[in-house]
Amino acid sequence: MNVPPTPEQALQAEDLFYRDNLDLDQMTPLRWILLALWTPIGLPLMAVRAALAIGASLVVPPRYRAWWVTFLTGIFLVVRNKTKIRDHGVVVVSNHISYLDGMTVRAAVRSTKPLATLLWHKVNRLNKIMARPSIPVMESGKNRQLTEKIKTYLRKGNVLLFPEATVTDGSGLLRFERMAFSLDARVVLVAIRHRRPLPFIHPSALREKLIIQVFFELFQPWIVAEIECLGVHTPGPDESFEDFAKRSQQLIADALGVPTTSYTWRDRRRLMVELKRTKERT
Repeated sequence: MNVPPTPEQALQAEDLFYRDNLDLDQMTPLRWILLALWTPIGLPLMAVRAALAIGASLVVPPRYRAWWVTFLTGIFLVVRNKTKIRDHGVVVVSNHISYLDGMTVRAAVRSTKPLATLLWHKVNRLNKIMARPSIPVMESGKNRQLTEKIKTYLRKGNVLLFPEATVTDGSGLLRFERMAFSLDARVVLVAIRHRRPLPFIHPSALREKLIIQVFFELFQPWIVAEIECLGVHTPGPDESFEDFAKRSQQLIADALGVPTTSYTWRDRRRLMVELKRTKERT
């Protein structure tokens, strides 16, 4: 008797990441026409949105900055179970499907104390400005004091973490890093999904640099960010940090209707290296 594969077994690591920003396999004559008609509008709109978002991030007070930046970049929020954090020492945890998630989650989860984003991806001047306050993650081998740095920040504020440590296409969840759940803090779980009118244009593709991914997001006519806040959670009396991370991963996966996996951000890095080698050989 053949046993059907589990959702994770049916999902390969390659299925969790966009390979290219423009998915040629999905293109039809109608979609090519649609892209040709939108490009003369989308390119200048992309530049205007980028300028407005950077300007807003510089001048708008922190309390309102995330909402204004998401609005100016063409992102419309649909939030269920809105959450407002009035105290400090809270960790907000979300799945990660876009480099703009930091702003959208902050706009949906209001924090009266400064909510700092932990930046897993490469930090440059642009995302430093857009995501402030932020706590950058250094390269491997230089993060020994990271947990203590976050705990110190939690004494006065709150932190937004993406425990997948990289972006995916949203079809499944990567394994959550335990660090986000080992901080002796209350955890607010958030599930996020995006709806885009041009689904054949993908963000966060393996082949491109971070800044290119952001501009592909801004090129979309609009984005609807559906965000569901899943309440405050703490580890059980006998629950380990690993089990707490797995339980949180499952709760977000159930809310999104996608499977959990044991793949990690290292699989994304491996695929990027393989694509680079393939490109060099051709």
